[in-house]
Amino acid sequence: MFSVSLMRPVARFGLRSFTSHKQSNQRHYAWGTEEEDRHSNIYTNPSFKLTYQDTIEARNRLRGKIGPAPCHLSARLSANLGTELYLKKEHTLLTGSYKGRGILNKLSQLTPEEMKQGVVCASSGNFAVALSHHAKEMGIECVIVLPTGSYFTQVTTSRANGAKVILHGPDFQECVKKAQQIAENEKRVFLHTHNDKDVCAGYATVAHELIRQNPYLDVVMAPVSGGLLPAMALVIKTVNPRIKVFGVESLELQDLTRTLAKPAHTPKNLVDAPGLTPYEICKEYVDDILLVTENQRASAILRLMELEKTVVQGSGVGAVAAVLSNVLPEMYKGSQVAAVCTGGNIESSLLVRVIDKGLVQDGRMARVRVTIKENQLTEVTCILSGMKANVRDVYQERAFLTDEVVGYVQPTFTLEVRDHDHLEDILEELHKAGFDKTTVSPVPSISTPHRSESH
Repeated sequence: MFSVSLMRPVARFGLRSFTSHKQSNQRHYAWGTEEEDRHSNIYTNPSFKLTYQDTIEARNRLRGKIGPAPCHLSARLSANLGTELYLKKEHTLLTGSYKGRGILNKLSQLTPEEMKQGVVCASSGNFAVALSHHAKEMGIECVIVLPTGSYFTQVTTSRANGAKVILHGPDFQECVKKAQQIAENEKRVFLHTHNDKDVCAGYATVAHELIRQNPYLDVVMAPVSGGLLPAMALVIKTVNPRIKVFGVESLELQDLTRTLAKPAHTPKNLVDAPGLTPYEICKEYVDDILLVTENQRASAILRLMELEKTVVQGSGVGAVAAVLSNVLPEMYKGSQVAAVCTGGNIESSLLVRVIDKGLVQDGRMARVRVTIKENQLTEVTCILSGMKANVRDVYQERAFLTDEVVGYVQPTFTLEVRDHDHLEDILEELHKAGFDKTTVSPVPSISTPHRSESH
């Protein structure tokens, strides 16, 4: 049995009411949200305030050094959605994500002495790849602390760029502690992936660029990854308050959704500083937080590969997943919507599993189990062949059948089909041939996930 529920926008900030939901029991897949982008500390314990002027200075500092990342109308996706969908392709930048913007803005402000001492960061993904590249380009010695379970590509790419890579601890937080210790002992500059004003000001250049590329946008959607959403929201709402800003995060996590439901306190040392903390920016400027499931992310990755001929990683595809899954409120149908694709550094072996997950989500791959007599296997395979189903693999159970007499077997077929309707036709043909004891997963009547109203 296979079922997915999809929820409407649930977080409404400012003077509007906040609607909470129970935490999902669904599994959090590793290809969804990168751990370093789990952002609670940037809101509950901010160390900086960001001003619009900070973002202007970052834009001027980075001009000609990075980007622009293209922003193209996706004609094929738009035709099916009734919405003009523009893809802001940050994943096509040299290091595969928007992270290089913040890193380059930070590194460009280091003193000669700081550059000589070198830099260090903790990361579990795109930040490591981007920092190792830009540090090498600027001749800065770089140390990167990665979790011991990091993907092979991240480790080898960072080392190939000349960085010293240290594998330490099971998670991002342990890596942060280790990196801070190295920074103190070796007098290096510590770069935080998101809790840093200069880094976030660099991220804000995504919004400056986007508004120049299409000033007529009605909605901008960005994944709720560390530092990007508040940085973009500050710029967009300052330049054009008419544009709606939506953050997108995982239904399985809801970190920002829950964080913004609670009051946050500004540290005393920041009270009189100009600007707003990331928490204050999101409360003031982000119109809604939309939730998507991990399965919908997988489906979006597959759709972008097939229709846009581009690969976006799970943590970077949330905005596209929200549009494709009809999470975007109905009132914005027909509007010009920009979805920021934030990263494309996905492990090849992981991509294979994501594709399979997307095929299942789309109803294009299913598992069919049939109880038959031992001499009927050929008959079943002939039916599947005649219905143009592709048999990906088959496993036959014999010894452990408990409800059948000797002489029966239970083959399980993994099938690739066109869609849910095709699968239903196959099941109907099996039923006509007398194979009534048939089970299927996922259930063919469930197509794309539906929206359930929040109350």
